[in-house]
Amino acid sequence: GGADSFFVLMPGNVEGGIELPENNDLSDGGDIGIKIEIGDKRLDISTSDHIEKEALNGINSIAGYRAEITEDDALMIHCAKGVKPEASMIAEALQKWIQFEFPHIEKICVKIVTGEDTRQEKEMAEAFKSERTSLIENESDDNVQYFHYCLECQPFSRDHVCIITPDRPPMCGRDRLLAKAAALFGASWHPWKRRDLDDQDIRGTIEVGVSTNTKYGEYPAVNKAVEKLSPGNINRVQLHGLREFPHTSCGCFQYLTFWIESLNGFGIIERNYKGEVPEGLTWNILANAAGGKQTPGIIGTSKNYLLSKRFMQGEGGFESLRWVSPKVFEIIKDRIDNQEKVQIGK
Repeated sequence: GGADSFFVLMPGNVEGGIELPENNDLSDGGDIGIKIEIGDKRLDISTSDHIEKEALNGINSIAGYRAEITEDDALMIHCAKGVKPEASMIAEALQKWIQFEFPHIEKICVKIVTGEDTRQEKEMAEAFKSERTSLIENESDDNVQYFHYCLECQPFSRDHVCIITPDRPPMCGRDRLLAKAAALFGASWHPWKRRDLDDQDIRGTIEVGVSTNTKYGEYPAVNKAVEKLSPGNINRVQLHGLREFPHTSCGCFQYLTFWIESLNGFGIIERNYKGEVPEGLTWNILANAAGGKQTPGIIGTSKNYLLSKRFMQGEGGFESLRWVSPKVFEIIKDRIDNQEKVQIGK
């Protein structure tokens, strides 16, 4: 691969198939471009970003091949001594890998170009990636049609229903686009259904509809879904609230956010924090109170949500932060306008 080499995956109006260059032998080491188009109408631009990253591993699955994207966003394919790189082998591996990683995805078309043809195709790929980056950065709870849910933790967190939105990533720390892609197309790393949930997918979509309380992040469609999926145990959730109807918690959250009545604000600690927090609380006390339940005043949190512009919006955001562990303080200190109000633990 040279300077004009590229790798891109995008939605497209295709039926599937493979398009190859005239010369199947890629041993000359020149420019190579790989464009993967998915003709599945469920695939949107933002989700293509995660699937693109996973798809590159399809090349790495071929014995003697190793693919990487350079800092300049150029594709490089390295081959072991004695291995002849072939376009047809790469295209077939990519198709099979995507279908393996996302079992329910449809209509995969892989196009490989070489030589002078790569320059024009790369310009198109760069324009698409620029548009995609901007779209992902600007996605919010207000401008998407669907949220997504995940029930993966329910075997040990019985009432937990994880609602995944642009402004509220999963509390386990997974990338929200990974969870979204799995909700849309299945995933190789976890079953699509469970034996005890024959009539219910582990992940799925929720059409957002209107919000009854934008500040706290409350949606009738989300409440209806959570009531069905909990099942029947939770009927109201505020995605960005803490004290009244907080999001349920799993058991694998990265951080805990909790209300401190004596300080009239909330605190945050990381997983397995060894110190003591105000009011004699500890990690174990808080985690046991939150795990698998909806517990007003305590909620599991991920690093990605700590950095969300809507973090605890219903409670005043970081203006209401009153206590934090040293490790968490280093993560969020640039977001705290008035640090004099915040106590730092030991």
